[in-house]
Amino acid sequence: MKQTLITLLATLFVSQCFAQIAYESPHVKGGKTVKFILPKGYFEVIHGTYAGSSLYVQRENVDIEVDNLDEMGLGILSVMHVEVEDQTLASLVSSIKTEMIAENDNLVIIDEPKVSKVNGRDCFYAAMKGDVDGEMMNALYFQGIEFGDYFVMISYFAYDRTTTVMPYVDFKKIIATWSEEATEREDGMIEEEYDFEEEYETGYLNDFFETGITYYDILPDYGELWDEPMEDNSHLLAQFVYKNDNGSVKTFSGGSASNYPTNSEMAKAIQKVLELNAGISLKLDTEFANEDHSFKLYSITGGGTITSVYTTEVNGELVFFMVDGGSTPITDFKPAVRDFMLTMWIDFVDWEEEAEEYIDEE
Repeated sequence: MKQTLITLLATLFVSQCFAQIAYESPHVKGGKTVKFILPKGYFEVIHGTYAGSSLYVQRENVDIEVDNLDEMGLGILSVMHVEVEDQTLASLVSSIKTEMIAENDNLVIIDEPKVSKVNGRDCFYAAMKGDVDGEMMNALYFQGIEFGDYFVMISYFAYDRTTTVMPYVDFKKIIATWSEEATEREDGMIEEEYDFEEEYETGYLNDFFETGITYYDILPDYGELWDEPMEDNSHLLAQFVYKNDNGSVKTFSGGSASNYPTNSEMAKAIQKVLELNAGISLKLDTEFANEDHSFKLYSITGGGTITSVYTTEVNGELVFFMVDGGSTPITDFKPAVRDFMLTMWIDFVDWEEEAEEYIDEE
């Protein structure tokens, strides 16, 4: 599943067709906010406001929930907020150099990352094109300033299929239009953080066991062969189906790992989650590890279509991965599950803290 290169931001004012957009930040500090003028012919993407970011393209009535922006041949202009904390504009320059330029040999540098004065304020600039992590880009521009508790970052992305690319000289004009504006509004970024948490509610509640782990702590990069079912299951943290429901992996946390001194306690937890009437038993088959976690693999008796169970500890909790081959398992399902587990990255993330520090998705 292709991930978007950027995350998106809030509040703006749109005038009539092909007029310029006055973008006003939702962040308020000391009774002021910051404002920019975006180029003519750019329109806000419908439903493009997300976690403190906004998205714009050169076409009206584009809806991010309906249209595939990556395939539309449009350059993508975005405004986003990055929390300052202990960062500086200079450290952002360093990050671009070390994490993007140094790791992509086929980039053409249009404007070396740097900090320059623009109308009395330090501004960050960078521009390039070429191969970025295997994706050919006709343009990849960045600029930003520090305002209040955030860096307000403006980005422009044009894929190789983009038909009309914004000239870099026009892009640089955006940041030069910055102005501080007095306002009686409250800081909108506080509300955005709350909305972020609300947006990420799911039907995976792990409702039988007390847990500090969420659905998002165990999401693997599962590729095209695996997907998620349409129906949530409140007893689980997550589940993943193989090749259009030809088997699945069902996941839950049993709470503190100290509650499972023997296989018997683990079997009872599985029986409860699966709502089985008859008892089940587990037998340890093997142990292995990937670069992230150590796992134990158990065979299971009495689990119906559940044929095996993997366990690992995450943040002191015992997490179960129940392998369900279905009534007629396909031959490549079992090795696919093994690969699934070997490539799983499930480091615990404090999502309440992460929501406060969120800058992009990841």
